[in-house]
Amino acid sequence: MGGNNNNPGESHKKSESDRQKDTQSFFETVFNFTGTGIVLMHEEGILINVNKGFCKMLGYPREYVMEKNFYSFLAPGDADCIHEVFGQAKKEKGFENQAEIRLINVQGHIIWGLFTLSGVTSLKNNC
Repeated sequence: MGGNNNNPGESHKKSESDRQKDTQSFFETVFNFTGTGIVLMHEEGILINVNKGFCKMLGYPREYVMEKNFYSFLAPGDADCIHEVFGQAKKEKGFENQAEIRLINVQGHIIWGLFTLSGVTSLKNNC
């Protein structure tokens, strides 16, 4: 009646582009403001992005962290654990595993972290 659309599905339809923008915005908010350290990296340890939580955990500014290789923050011997998990991830699509690893913070102290390692592929080129 009178142009009032009471069907919630009709009034809240979004284009695919709008849904992707919303998803991207949500991801960026979670990534940037969670207290949990998040690292996006290549298998070789090349950092794609790190969040404030990870930098705070280590005690380094983000600019310093982004200039380094992830493996340079690991305690001796823990790189082998990460390489093993990445090897498993290559074999299994959608692989996820947790590992306790030791990191060295800005003061030179060893800190323990429980890392969830996920094999994620690019949606653009499936690699």
